[in-house]
Amino acid sequence: MARAVRMVAVLVLAAALAPTASAGETAALPEPVRMILDRPTLTALESKGFAFGTLLGAPRAATLAELKSASPVYADLARRVTADVTELKAEMAANRRPLLEVTDDNVGRVIDLRWLGSPLASFRLIGVVNQTDRRDFTALTPSPSCGEVRLVYRLAYHFQRGATTYASRLPVNINMVLDVPARPSGDCPALARIWTPASPLPDPDDVAGWLAAGPLRGLSLRQVEINAQVVRLPSGMETESSEARPSI
Repeated sequence: MARAVRMVAVLVLAAALAPTASAGETAALPEPVRMILDRPTLTALESKGFAFGTLLGAPRAATLAELKSASPVYADLARRVTADVTELKAEMAANRRPLLEVTDDNVGRVIDLRWLGSPLASFRLIGVVNQTDRRDFTALTPSPSCGEVRLVYRLAYHFQRGATTYASRLPVNINMVLDVPARPSGDCPALARIWTPASPLPDPDDVAGWLAAGPLRGLSLRQVEINAQVVRLPSGMETESSEARPSI
């Protein structure tokens, strides 16, 4: 399913950035870009001010160990997550269902919180989602806007031991939810036009530059969302449930 979503997103991006039809052909109207999951484009975008550490006030922090020291915002976020997970572990232990970070036993596993401050880990930008449809929802809040943009960051580690490089993603996402501001008059800009490139952009760096200077310019942070697989339980531990619920 995840692979299918990525493929759809790539096709949406490709269709929006494709060259226009030549003379004699029927030119299709360009479509606004709705999602970007292309790795080279996202890497280029990180270098243009949208790296996780940059948004949290620590542009030079290359690892989570450095970010935790340089960004009070991230340090507070990591502290809150640690407190919540520690409380959960204590509650599960009191119910005689211990949770362990590393084990081969048939018991529950819990996220290793050391990753949140590890010199081997970072949060990488894995997606940009254009959600202009969220305008109707923000209208119901104290801070209405012209829609939202989500920057999705995934926890990952990368290190080298001898001649071997080890790298993988971990099941922790952080969504930076950004508001699209209204004009001083109170009107919303022509968002479909803003998210539609005026000319073909074949190079990932060009796409990132267009995003940074156009659709992502001038946005304000609304909230930070965390989506994480904190606990993984063997199905045999949840015998009272009518369905297998292996993760929380």
